[in-house]
Amino acid sequence: RRPLNLSIAVDVSGSMSGEKIATVREAMNVMVDRLTEADTLSLIAFESNSRVLLEPTAMDEDGRTALSEAIDNLQAGGGTDIEAGLADAYSMVSPTADSEGVEDRVMLLTDAQPNTGGTGMDTFMGMARFYSAAGIGISVFGVGLDLGSELASEISNLPGGNSFYLADEEDIRQIFDEEFDYVVTPLGYNLDVEIAASEALSIGQTWATPSDPQDESIVFGASTL
Repeated sequence: RRPLNLSIAVDVSGSMSGEKIATVREAMNVMVDRLTEADTLSLIAFESNSRVLLEPTAMDEDGRTALSEAIDNLQAGGGTDIEAGLADAYSMVSPTADSEGVEDRVMLLTDAQPNTGGTGMDTFMGMARFYSAAGIGISVFGVGLDLGSELASEISNLPGGNSFYLADEEDIRQIFDEEFDYVVTPLGYNLDVEIAASEALSIGQTWATPSDPQDESIVFGASTL
């Protein structure tokens, strides 16, 4: 994968208390082992307000130690202002975005229950669309609550966007360890696929495609691979 210019916004509101915040700490500690000195990372914690816990820092040994300490100190309490947390995360990435050979990305870990600031999902989706157009991808992780198919679809339709649901330890290990390089590395954009039946064959039924076959072909695609 390419070196990262990455900022992580972590929901530390009251609704994240207990198992949820423990899940976040576990996931992020797994991720620390995947980082190298070529990566730059910043950490934002948000509840009713947002605060920068770690300015953009190279993930050498000292940087990973500082990140691990910040992760271990995450505690939940307060309201939920996703808008403020995302705004701070993007402000950490955007000043140095578009450097050649570097992947610019924001990660959001939340249970998606905003109650202060912009509380509608369209609020942070508008921000995500704006920065996606500028080449900054976003990965959203639902913690203890499925983000819902509509929101997940919207995120996944953004260039460089993807979404995940952290249901248990197995999900955490798979996403933040085994699949981490793919999560943060778009391989291609705007893929269109058409599958057509050969002569004397017909398509009877399909699974996991967005619509029924039309004119003996199946068409689907992806904004980002």
